[in-house]
Amino acid sequence: STPSTARTTSVSTATLTVQTSGCGFIDLTAEAARFIADVHAREGALTLFIRHTSASLTIQENADPSVLVDLAAVLARLAPDDE
Repeated sequence: STPSTARTTSVSTATLTVQTSGCGFIDLTAEAARFIADVHAREGALTLFIRHTSASLTIQENADPSVLVDLAAVLARLAPDDE
């Protein structure tokens, strides 16, 4: 496609702290949508940075709830809790 150009008129930042009880998946969609609405963004890019060394960000459509079960099973085999 033809490249497009965007001009940055503002950059908004926020810190989201999430308390967890251990391993598992946490859906941050609502928090991301709220941030976008709060800053009145119409277009642009959302960058998420996770500070915890053992956390990761997974982006998926969540069309099928069994995907999280499959991901958890694969991760448990790759990195067992007792290792």
